[in-house]
Amino acid sequence: MAVGVLEKPVRFANMENPKVEIEVSIIFMLALKNAHEQPAFLQKLAGLFQDKELLHNLASKTSTSATYQLLLSALAG
Repeated sequence: MAVGVLEKPVRFANMENPKVEIEVSIIFMLALKNAHEQPAFLQKLAGLFQDKELLHNLASKTSTSATYQLLLSALAG
């Protein structure tokens, strides 16, 4: 998994309603080795997306290692 924290948000079409645009400042890029692991991992990741405090903390980290440690901790918990 790679995570991109953008300096300025970009606009994406909302997956639920493509006519609605949303601003995105954190991008997650996935590459899973085993396809059977995908549903469980996506479910865990979707749960993290609901945690507004975590997303705010990820976006405000100023170092790669701090972002990595925060995300690793959240995924482990």
